[in-house]
Amino acid sequence: MDRYRGPRVKGQQKRRRSGGRGDWQVAAIGSVELPTLDDGTTAVRVVPMADVLAAFERLPDVSWSTMRGLIRPIFTRLRPFPFPMEFVTRVVPPGVSIGFAADVGPSFIHVHQGMLDDWEVGLDWLTEVAFANLRGCVMRRGPGNLVREPVGGVPTIAYQSGEGWASTLLLVPDLIEEVLGPGERLFIAPMRDLLIDLPPGVELEFASWLTSEFEALDPNSLCLEGFAYQAGHLSIVPLERGAVPA
Repeated sequence: MDRYRGPRVKGQQKRRRSGGRGDWQVAAIGSVELPTLDDGTTAVRVVPMADVLAAFERLPDVSWSTMRGLIRPIFTRLRPFPFPMEFVTRVVPPGVSIGFAADVGPSFIHVHQGMLDDWEVGLDWLTEVAFANLRGCVMRRGPGNLVREPVGGVPTIAYQSGEGWASTLLLVPDLIEEVLGPGERLFIAPMRDLLIDLPPGVELEFASWLTSEFEALDPNSLCLEGFAYQAGHLSIVPLERGAVPA
């Protein structure tokens, strides 16, 4: 990961960093490169493919009675899947496209139209169930274990649920402060289980650059803009795609 040299927080002077705590580097783990902190710990959770395959083998069936409690909303991937599939999607506040998937531990089973037909479940009911399940996950998890590390001089807070839903905390903004505490902030969510909390005065160029860095590292990265949060209200902030380190 390149170190960012451009503007950071409004009113802050640019300054070069020679390294030290908070500079993120890249470490190769298997076939995927993930950012690490200076102490060598990874900034995101790695799931071995063997665990994914084992989860599918343990799943008894895909009936509605089995899947209902596992369904959650899920954001659209940046990169399309290599095979055609009619995944179920819809647009929800604050104007983002979501799909639906069953959480099977280390991975998800995406809900497609054929599954809805077999279940005889409508999109509105599916949405209600998925959001109820997400709220249950957030409430059970409670306040998050937050990683507070400056990146390029910007105070940055990273949150992972450990259960694959951290990014979708954005879909229940009334619960954000229960997990992250009060305050105005700018969010980016480049990965399914990674929500990054930036100070509200951060330059959009920096947020865009950091998002693009994660998108380049994760084949399952998300296709999202930034999100401004204040007092329970969330609004979309378009990112400056193509922003590069100065």
